[in-house]
Amino acid sequence: MKTLVVHYLPSGEKSNTKKLLDIFLAELGGREVEELNLLTHPAPTFNEKNIQAYAKRNYAGQTLSAAESLLLQHNDDLVTQLKNADILVMAYPMHNFGMPGPVKCYLDAVIIKGQTFEYGPAGNTPMMKAHKALTLFTAGGIYPSDKVNQEYPNWDMLTLGTKINFGFMGYAETEVIGTSLRDPSQAEAKLHEAKGKIQAIIKKWYTS
Repeated sequence: MKTLVVHYLPSGEKSNTKKLLDIFLAELGGREVEELNLLTHPAPTFNEKNIQAYAKRNYAGQTLSAAESLLLQHNDDLVTQLKNADILVMAYPMHNFGMPGPVKCYLDAVIIKGQTFEYGPAGNTPMMKAHKALTLFTAGGIYPSDKVNQEYPNWDMLTLGTKINFGFMGYAETEVIGTSLRDPSQAEAKLHEAKGKIQAIIKKWYTS
């Protein structure tokens, strides 16, 4: 069982999200984990040159030159890393009610036609059906995850976007655990609650 942990923790050791990730890693009990730090190893973004190479190769089915292939090498490496992981764990804070830019860049870099999804006349064909994904996040407040609209507090675009992206790729299971530790009087209880959810996921995915 291979686990890939992709994290973006701009607050470093002070990060509340890191507390959730630390719980997850501790509960794994020494199982092997590969980590990708998006702070030190950011995902590539598409520009005029590499998006043309992507369209040429993955949509038009044409062979790329060596120089064109090099433009997509970082994407290809990230996709290979992702596909080799049975379980993906992402950890990052909520920014402005959604996922931070570097996290969206990562997803854009690995949601690749012919690799993690396929699209043809019959519509979308997910390609990651044997994989599972867990997202851990903390936010400044508690927002309902069952609906998103313009009425406060229904502003959790993070959970919605996460489930859409992993659903599009066909992940067999997608779980999101989010909380807020901003209120000191409730932080310990919220952390304990999140720990229970993390333990349940680990028990289900790693021991069942």
